[in-house]
Amino acid sequence: MGFAEHYDIGKFRTGHVAGCRSARHARTHHDDVFAPAVKAHLLELRSQNRLGMTGGIAGRDVWTATDWNEFVTTGIFSRWLLTSMFEMVMHRAHHAARAGSPFDPPSLAADITADDRVRRAWERLCRLMDEGTSGHEWLMDPVQDGMTGDRCRMEFVGWQPGLTYWNGRSFEPAQDVEAIELAEVTIDCPTGVLLITDCISLEDALFHRVVDSGPAWHADTSLNSHRGAISHATAMASLFGFTEIITDNTVVSVHRKGDLVLVCEANADEEMRITDGNGDVVVAGWERAGGFSCDRHMTLVADRHAVERTLELGGLADADQAVAAWIDEMGGQCATVQVSPGRYRVRFGPDFTKRFDRGSLGIPNGPEIWLTIEPVAV
Repeated sequence: MGFAEHYDIGKFRTGHVAGCRSARHARTHHDDVFAPAVKAHLLELRSQNRLGMTGGIAGRDVWTATDWNEFVTTGIFSRWLLTSMFEMVMHRAHHAARAGSPFDPPSLAADITADDRVRRAWERLCRLMDEGTSGHEWLMDPVQDGMTGDRCRMEFVGWQPGLTYWNGRSFEPAQDVEAIELAEVTIDCPTGVLLITDCISLEDALFHRVVDSGPAWHADTSLNSHRGAISHATAMASLFGFTEIITDNTVVSVHRKGDLVLVCEANADEEMRITDGNGDVVVAGWERAGGFSCDRHMTLVADRHAVERTLELGGLADADQAVAAWIDEMGGQCATVQVSPGRYRVRFGPDFTKRFDRGSLGIPNGPEIWLTIEPVAV
């Protein structure tokens, strides 16, 4: 069997008409007719051991490559991968049925009938799906590697995939990369008052406007990858004396034990977390110091003086009084932690909760940890 057995010319004509009507009708045809045909075709190819898996993914986080390999292994196909890989193929085929293919010679394009255009477009689509070789008519959009930040794309030859990445001039085969190590930055805390929050929102977010209006220090620190997020956190600590650690659009809980501080997930799996009578996460042996919503997908860690100094750079007079008033007003969205004045190490990184040595700081199993803060020994 070939793709034509799953998506005959009658179905193709229906999709062609739907595409002529509206984008909504085309989407419905994709979801209800075309995507199931593609899925059935790929499952058939899989049963014949004709689908390959891609390499070059160790140390990377490229969802298209991971999902494809998962499908080849288990037969479970994610809806988003199906859309990412083949929706544009359908649209291009239906466009060719309406306007002709750019691959037809001009002499043929001038004489071909509307019915022939439809038939030729369907035959070309079936041939492409049977051969499984990507190119001008089927080219997946690049996605960003969540670890390295590379722009990566899956390419196929005879249904044998290869992961590629953009080297600045062209796409070349991707190789396995070393796992990104857990990171750490150091900040000074001369006042002994750590402010841990997602956003210093006073004076129309003046604090963040001052940081963003400085030199282009964040040009190469995209927060869409762990490597970029680590560069971002490191640059902020170096230039401004405080740092931001990427978390998620979530709610976190802050706990302390002496001068040790940890920030953990407040919305973790119900079976894995222990809560008190108020629903707050309990970390055995640690005192809860607050919590907040990470609407910016960030946790900011700063000594109070660093926040006041930054606001002064923005022209705010009496910054100390403004910060004090903001803490009183926003106490539920900012954890204020009193520690011994000194220098502190903030540790974080990809899969931190699984890779960090909890025993080194006496953190029990259970809480999903985003970052830890500890004094630097003098």
